[in-house]
Amino acid sequence: MAGTPTIRARNTQHQSLAKKGKAPSATLKKNESKIPVGPWTLALFLFIVVGGVLFEMVSRLYKGF
Repeated sequence: MAGTPTIRARNTQHQSLAKKGKAPSATLKKNESKIPVGPWTLALFLFIVVGGVLFEMVSRLYKGF
């Protein structure tokens, strides 16, 4: 293919023209990983789950006696 160096040169020229006016990706705000629930909701959920497990363990211990 004799035309590939020419096409490659035109592609790089077009890429640089297409990037003009756009913010560089380094300055864009990156998506930080955040939990979708608040800390109070998470604390309530953990209290209910852990409390339920503890209650179940205590009730099973007293049933055995």
